[in-house]
Amino acid sequence: MNLNFLAPKRKKKVVKQLIPISMRGESWPVDIETARGFHTKKVKGIDKLFIKWGPSWNFPDQIESYGVEGTPLTAHPTLEGVKITVPDFLREVWGKDKDGVYIYDQFTDELKIPLEKDSGVICDFKVAFPDVDMDLSQIDIASIMKESHAGQLREYGKSTPKKNLLRDNIPILVAMVLSFFFGVLAQLKGWF
Repeated sequence: MNLNFLAPKRKKKVVKQLIPISMRGESWPVDIETARGFHTKKVKGIDKLFIKWGPSWNFPDQIESYGVEGTPLTAHPTLEGVKITVPDFLREVWGKDKDGVYIYDQFTDELKIPLEKDSGVICDFKVAFPDVDMDLSQIDIASIMKESHAGQLREYGKSTPKKNLLRDNIPILVAMVLSFFFGVLAQLKGWF
């Protein structure tokens, strides 16, 4: 007997990868969560590892974390100092061989791709509130009301009236109950 409907519904975990250069993003469903990071499910043949640095956000239907590509040493947007890519960092650390070729560049693509593209870091956000000196001359009541009315018109006609089955069916229920009691009374009295 399958009683899955009794189990509490688990929220889906998702990592939203932010790509600041192109102002785009990608969603990565989480496969395994560890103490240090998230391993994502394969999307288009690629699975990623995101290192936990910032918080996760709880929404009604899912838990979301926001990340950027790279590692905390190279990609975290709130760290001060120089930010370099993982390959450049490894080229500097490992250096060149005796022929003058970077050791990192001698690796196969199979070894390079996880370091270059398939890792990321969960980032934190700095919330910026409007200043007191903010110019509000562009905002007027007419434009606010126009947007409000447009939003209401989009929703107009989409909802259906709620039906109260008990209230709508009271006459039928009363007739059924009376018929039942008269039937029982008739059986007891022997009228039939």
